[in-house]
Amino acid sequence: MQCAQSATVRKFRRILIEMPQLFALDGRTIEAKRKEAQRRLLICMATDEELEQMAKIAAELFPYPVDQMIKDLKAAREEYSKTKESWRKYLGKPQK
Repeated sequence: MQCAQSATVRKFRRILIEMPQLFALDGRTIEAKRKEAQRRLLICMATDEELEQMAKIAAELFPYPVDQMIKDLKAAREEYSKTKESWRKYLGKPQK
């Protein structure tokens, strides 16, 4: 039985499932960019425990070792935190 997942982890899973469909249908559409920005935000907000859960989910969906996925997500969290201005513009409504 799986342990309870946080809302952050559940949302991450939903986005991972939707991403390939968005890219296959429309390429880099605004919707795909918005989902990617949401995924990056979730990774930035996640605790280490949540990142481990996210890595397990990603490893279930894609053929990738869990240990390497954890390392990649932690590295991504650091990178996304530094580059947040470039992708945050796709979140929410445009600012006035």
